[in-house]
Amino acid sequence: MSPLSDKSVECQLATYVANLAPTEIPSSAKRALSLIVIDTSASMLSGFASKKCGRVAETFLSDNGSNPASVVGHGDAYAAADAAFANGVYAHWYDWDETHDDTHVHGAAVILPATLAAWEFAKERHLRCTIGSVTAAIVAGFDVANRLGLVLKEGGHRGWMPTGSGATVGAAAAAAVILGMDDEGILSAMGLA
Repeated sequence: MSPLSDKSVECQLATYVANLAPTEIPSSAKRALSLIVIDTSASMLSGFASKKCGRVAETFLSDNGSNPASVVGHGDAYAAADAAFANGVYAHWYDWDETHDDTHVHGAAVILPATLAAWEFAKERHLRCTIGSVTAAIVAGFDVANRLGLVLKEGGHRGWMPTGSGATVGAAAAAAVILGMDDEGILSAMGLA
């Protein structure tokens, strides 16, 4: 990974995300992530069980066959972006998903669907992606989301929901890692988010 020469906050975040190694993640963070995955999976299944939620989520699914990814409760694969969006709708439908109390960011409903779709895409394209690298990407994505959430909560106006901004940037960073991007690619993904 080539280090970015700019020392701006966003460049520092991109470099951090690109270089976080699975061995650097504390066991407490891995345990917390496993609980978040269980919680989010249950939230997604609950959302899937709602007919109203299903109608909303399925509105965005297309069978174009490119970049296939899975959707909760569906046997067919859909376009990765569509699958990520539908799974995110399912995960956040009842607002039962996890919340980082200090920031009010509901990161899992955004980060996990995006990274799972990216992981399926990476496997389809035979990109090297281990469970350790995916775990590191997700942990880094949560870290970015919550760091941004702190800034947004403190500097944002009343009524601002930092999930839409912080978690989206965190999801983009995590997915970029899974897709094999370097720190410059991660920076671009975060900028697009």
